[in-house]
Amino acid sequence: MSRDFWSSIAASRLSDLGLLSPSFDASTEDIHRQAVDDEIAAMSAALSGLKGRRNILCRKPKFPPEVLEHIFAYAALNEIPGQGRTKAVKALGSVDARAMESKVYEILVWVKLTHVCRAWRAIALAEGNSWLWSTVDTGRLSKAGMREMLCRSHSHPITPKITLSVDPDEIEVFDVLLQPENLSRLKSLQIVADERVHPRELTGGRDMMDHVNDILCMLTDDSPRGVRKPSAQKRLPSGTT
Repeated sequence: MSRDFWSSIAASRLSDLGLLSPSFDASTEDIHRQAVDDEIAAMSAALSGLKGRRNILCRKPKFPPEVLEHIFAYAALNEIPGQGRTKAVKALGSVDARAMESKVYEILVWVKLTHVCRAWRAIALAEGNSWLWSTVDTGRLSKAGMREMLCRSHSHPITPKITLSVDPDEIEVFDVLLQPENLSRLKSLQIVADERVHPRELTGGRDMMDHVNDILCMLTDDSPRGVRKPSAQKRLPSGTT
């Protein structure tokens, strides 16, 4: 009965969408495309809800949390995100790493493991776990993505990687990490040059490098006090790495 119900619903919606026809008017075409996208989003939400309900009905995982944590850690250590991205981007035939980010993470084994069910995902994202937050690559995270990672990792030390470039998004991510409440959580900080930026253009990312000395002091200070942004007169010398 349920299969007939959903089949009839899908047939009805597809029939309505069948009334939409290609248009030479750009605005009308956008409206029609948006209507189809809305239907896709609605169906995806329905499927997600059904899959979530199915997971609830499954028996409890046979593996205890301690065992699953070792499995996750093994997968993460044997498939470093940075290396995985490089291989995946080449395999997918794209040179735009940012655009391919979601696809790259979809094929990482440890990400697939967290998608098995909610119970597994909860164990993977548990506050005490060190494997995830010590290996996840933040080199391409957006400002919102970095905030989400800081939230999900609770108070666990993190090892972010920041790309030195002129991209406003990446500079904003750097600013998020400079906030006093986040600095104390940095286990290490890696700053790399963006391969897309010509060496002579790296001076455009100097606003980021202005704060490096403060970060180093913060990481070695026994009593963190936050960040003081240096003045223009205290910029790092040109060519400093």
